[in-house]
Amino acid sequence: MSFRNDTLGGMPRNKFVSIVWTRRKSFSGLQTREVDILGLMGEVDWNIFLKDYNRELLRYEQVRETASPEVLNEAWLGFPGASEQEIIQLESRIGMRLPPSYCSFLRVSNGWRFPSVFISEVIRSTKVTWFKEHYQDWIDAYVVPAAELPRLSDKEYLVYGIRQGTIYFRPEYLQTALQISEPGDSGIVLLNPKITTKEGEWETWFFANWLPGAIRYRSFAEWLISERLYCKKSFTRVPKSQLKSNKNINKPLSIKKAQAAARMGQTELALEALETLASEGSDIAAASLAELYAFLGKWELVIANAGRLIANPEAVYAGNVFNDMIQLLGRAGHHSGKWSSVIDVAKFALDKASHCQPLKPDFHRTEKVLLNLCEYAKRNGNPPNELLAIFGVQCPFAKMSRKEREDWYKSGVENVDTNRPDLKNNSLAKQEYFFSLAKNDLEEECIRIYEEYGKNFLMAWQAAEHVAPIYLRRGNHQAAWLAIESNISKWWPMDRAQVAPVILINDEFMHSMMTPERCLLVLSTPRGPEGVEKP
Repeated sequence: MSFRNDTLGGMPRNKFVSIVWTRRKSFSGLQTREVDILGLMGEVDWNIFLKDYNRELLRYEQVRETASPEVLNEAWLGFPGASEQEIIQLESRIGMRLPPSYCSFLRVSNGWRFPSVFISEVIRSTKVTWFKEHYQDWIDAYVVPAAELPRLSDKEYLVYGIRQGTIYFRPEYLQTALQISEPGDSGIVLLNPKITTKEGEWETWFFANWLPGAIRYRSFAEWLISERLYCKKSFTRVPKSQLKSNKNINKPLSIKKAQAAARMGQTELALEALETLASEGSDIAAASLAELYAFLGKWELVIANAGRLIANPEAVYAGNVFNDMIQLLGRAGHHSGKWSSVIDVAKFALDKASHCQPLKPDFHRTEKVLLNLCEYAKRNGNPPNELLAIFGVQCPFAKMSRKEREDWYKSGVENVDTNRPDLKNNSLAKQEYFFSLAKNDLEEECIRIYEEYGKNFLMAWQAAEHVAPIYLRRGNHQAAWLAIESNISKWWPMDRAQVAPVILINDEFMHSMMTPERCLLVLSTPRGPEGVEKP
């Protein structure tokens, strides 16, 4: 896109006002009037805000006409959230701490498509850079003519809302502004670190040649909220009937594609396809549905679909799918109170197993697990709580004293070059190996290694799901959720039937932190093979 850098070049400030375009007059009035109220708002819950804004945007004709088929199929305009490491890297690169509302936005969605009428994308953290690095000529077109003009006083400058004039800005701040959007319609979104609030927010500019000047906001959050208001006034809504027909055209027709859609974050599309496939007799589709329904809190449907898989465990090749379904049935009993339904599906599976599987090598294990599930449901989920430990197999470390475990770990660390010579030249892999040793009940060491190295582990999700319960037992709920949230995209299935990390629902500690909003965030985040960022 070419920028009209000469539109205002060389023009004295007192003549800028004569070039305010008609198409923006109504926008400025509406937007700034409502921003007066928005400036008083507290912290934004981006999980909720972006979910709602996404739903609104995808109903607008202008967005649907411009968005790619892939984006429409995904039904999500955001991206996976930035990890803490990515945020630290950006802050290190610019040499400054990011403003809170922008930083928390990145953690939920590292970028955003169609944030406003005039901007096509808030860019990912890896693309964020100083405005001057790519657009020095654009800056010069404003800074050079303004150099001889008197500087605006704070009284003139620090005005927001309806009383703000777009000509009242300080062009010199362009030289130190941070670019956070793609340029669009000769405009761009910038963060200005020269003007900050006591909360650490940076002034945010919508800067465009045709304004002239900039519309300024007290924070990134204030800018995006006001853009949402203006989109609502400016865009045309598509009828719901047409939205449904568009969705049906892209409906996955195979189990594999439906499961891939679920892992991509296209939950509604995946549900529709999997429900059809399950109704046609697919128990693999039923297992995937049970996982999605668990995150959506539809527990009676969890019972019905998980019950189908435990009655036909050979539908999948990985035994942990069967284990997950057993635990989901236990969790569904607690949430729904439908213990009799849990007993019914367990008895049906037992009856089927006794007729079809008695000669198979794993029959006795399957039978004992199902009997255990029946007994668990009969006592309404009261202790003992373990559904899968039916043989009394004890971890060898359980009989060791703490001193013995510490000595064993110390020996493993000291002899790592002998025991694992393949790790000699890979310090990160060595730390991940130490973490695997410490997982044998050395919680302090696990936390220490994870907090220093865990974000870059090859098996970062597995590390996160191990430390999160430790944090929760210690009352540090924020650290527990941060570990999970920053690694959702790194979760990986063992079987194609697995579409979500159900350990978050099944674990006796982690399930307590899974609010409906967090469950929806997990489902909307691309994960597994579909979560790998394409080059």
